[in-house]
Amino acid sequence: MFVKVFAVIGFVALASAADLSVGAGVRKLIFDKNITAGPTIWQRVKTVTVNTSNTTNDVISRIVVIDNRLEKDGEAKVIEGGEGHKNVTIELKSPAVFRGLDFTVQVFADEKNNAQVPQHPKITGSKT
Repeated sequence: MFVKVFAVIGFVALASAADLSVGAGVRKLIFDKNITAGPTIWQRVKTVTVNTSNTTNDVISRIVVIDNRLEKDGEAKVIEGGEGHKNVTIELKSPAVFRGLDFTVQVFADEKNNAQVPQHPKITGSKT
């Protein structure tokens, strides 16, 4: 009984984690920074933009954002660019007012020919 309850609690904690991981390539780390902001009377929002070098054929292959707070109740999302692009903009939000944020952001790049660019489904058919 104890093992079943522990397993359910562990699954719920994992499902509510605010960490973000996109992509698979880890050839070259191009950005690794801890982003913090102290608590204020409003919700904190920060954006981070990372660009690959214009002199190489590199594109972003992996994005990892880790919420370092114990509660992992912050929010991180890619709002522009991303995997397969030459840039990415990530939005980081604190969980609520009077709460700060603490994220580690890592961005990896790979040569365009080696990067595993996601294949998104195409919409077919007509509007009804």
